[in-house]
Amino acid sequence: ERMISMHQEGIFISSI
Repeated sequence: ERMISMHQEGIFISSI
């Protein structure tokens, strides 16, 4: 599944 995390630099999508 893909988790979307919001960071100060931008939005990063990490795949688990």
